[in-house]
Amino acid sequence: MNQGRYVFTQLVDFLPSKSFEWLAKKYEGNKYVKSFTCWNHLMVLLFGQLSNREGLRDLIVSITPFKSAFHHLGFGKNVSRSNLSKANEIREVKIFQEFADKMVSIAREKRGVVKDFFISNNVYAFDSSTISLCLSVYWWTKLHHGKGGVKLHELYDVKTDIFHSMPTAEIFPGVKEIMQKIKEAGMQVGVVTGSGQRPLILRLLNDFGEYLDETHIVTAYDVKRGKPNPDPYLMGLQKAGNLKPWEGIVVENAPLGVRAGVAANIFTVAINSGPLPDTELSDKGSNLLYHQMTEFCDDFGNLIDAAKETGNNAVQFNYQGI
Repeated sequence: MNQGRYVFTQLVDFLPSKSFEWLAKKYEGNKYVKSFTCWNHLMVLLFGQLSNREGLRDLIVSITPFKSAFHHLGFGKNVSRSNLSKANEIREVKIFQEFADKMVSIAREKRGVVKDFFISNNVYAFDSSTISLCLSVYWWTKLHHGKGGVKLHELYDVKTDIFHSMPTAEIFPGVKEIMQKIKEAGMQVGVVTGSGQRPLILRLLNDFGEYLDETHIVTAYDVKRGKPNPDPYLMGLQKAGNLKPWEGIVVENAPLGVRAGVAANIFTVAINSGPLPDTELSDKGSNLLYHQMTEFCDDFGNLIDAAKETGNNAVQFNYQGI
């Protein structure tokens, strides 16, 4: 079946081309395009990646000898450095980004892995560029083959860029109200988040500055082990004044967070604000479960009265950051 076909074309047969074409249509990637479609663009970039090309010029030089086979390779009628460069500049990057996400999800399903790993700290992309300089002027810039230049290294904060590109999330109904009740009860408000993003921390302080200060925020930088380990909430107790687990209340809306609160032996309230079945939270050991923060807010007084009757004066409240 594959006799006489290029290895490259055999490899790309495994790609979900219909999914890619749907993305190209979604973002109008082929609008007003007579040649060099999104699929042609993807094929050229993949060829360059698989053949370890160092740049556009190197890529064009490497594929030019195969010009008669461009159609069979999926490159289209003609590929030049100018039209490839222009396509890179104007074509919607989300076409390729979402297709890459699709491929990753397929790979994970094939491996039977839902989540390989999670990086809670900042993620940086590293890039370097060579700046040519004249050796007769800058004698110290000698690189190789008698040429002069310096390397410029740059770091891009990927997670922060993604954070800023997302629409601003609205505050859940009932969050400020419950914080006000906690404050009126003479208790402290704390936030435990698995993120270390500074923009997120600043957003929390801006939105909840009346109830929260930075000394009561636990981030990924404060602990070695994140949720579902108990460390983040134990650190929250420590920041609140070295409190004991029975002096705190954890409020969570995620299974990992519920597990962390339970592992820390803190009274844990689950808020199922998403599409998860209740058992995803209750089976993790939560003491109470509500479907909205407003429900918990309405019941908060009863909870505190019950705690006082048992001699448990809760003085710490931990709420997972957005």
